[in-house]
Amino acid sequence: MWMNSKKLSPLFIGFGLQAIKYAEVFKHLGIKISSVCVTDLKKNQSKLDSYRIKNRYTNISKAIKENNYNCVFVFLPWNLIDKKIIYIIKNTKKKIYTEKPVALSLKKLKKISLISKKHNKKVYILYNRRFYKIFSIIKKKLQNKNYFFKAHIPEKLDLTLKKRDKNLKGYIKYHLSSHWFDFFMQLTNRNIIDFFINKKTYNFILDKKKNYEKKITLKYNDVGKIKSKFVVGNNIYKLNTLEELKVYNKKNYKLKNTINEFKINKFKPGVYHLVKNLIKNDTKNIPKLNELIKLYKVVEKLPY
Repeated sequence: MWMNSKKLSPLFIGFGLQAIKYAEVFKHLGIKISSVCVTDLKKNQSKLDSYRIKNRYTNISKAIKENNYNCVFVFLPWNLIDKKIIYIIKNTKKKIYTEKPVALSLKKLKKISLISKKHNKKVYILYNRRFYKIFSIIKKKLQNKNYFFKAHIPEKLDLTLKKRDKNLKGYIKYHLSSHWFDFFMQLTNRNIIDFFINKKTYNFILDKKKNYEKKITLKYNDVGKIKSKFVVGNNIYKLNTLEELKVYNKKNYKLKNTINEFKINKFKPGVYHLVKNLIKNDTKNIPKLNELIKLYKVVEKLPY
């Protein structure tokens, strides 16, 4: 089905912080949210009123059986998506776009993938970082070239459990770590082919050409931010977090350019361009369920 801003008419299942980020973009683009399903309508009334959502439900079964939407966006809490997604797949004929994590184990992901295939249902996972401007810039520079690459990911386990949710213990790798690995694997268009632990550092080696190093390291309860470095051609591309890129001249190390996703985006970075792709019916950069199996085989190796 071709969907443009007039035809895109979504049903939101859940209306928390992440759903609102998408709702802001939809409103800006003139896309009306047709329906919403939440557990407490009274608690969410002011938010739903502000986006003028007409059809409101507290029962998923009733919401998806109605014929007032043409796609489903799943914005349930991190630990509820894989409990509800199978029912949604089986009971709607519409395309499904879901937040992460779609599953909390490789086994469950494979099960959900098989069910979606059986029901001929397309389920897309909203990895919005694939739609960063930074992502597209670096990816274009790396195409058909040899380059040096390394990334360091400090996963602050204790802080995450304290600030976010203590129940994340054992599941951080699906909810948070998968973001980082998906970003770098897609950016370099390479798979992780080896893995070893050295002094509590998890080292992931990407397949490579010639002798150019391509490695991702991950440390738990480490300090600092995500950092990565790409040396390609005459330039050095440095990422300080996934949202800030600095480009240096390789010879004299002179700063040539700085790009900050938060400064160039009016909305949450990546979401605007992701939605624009949906309007054009372009889903090639949005992963489907079976495409996450390689990623889950990587994160399954992590303790958290």
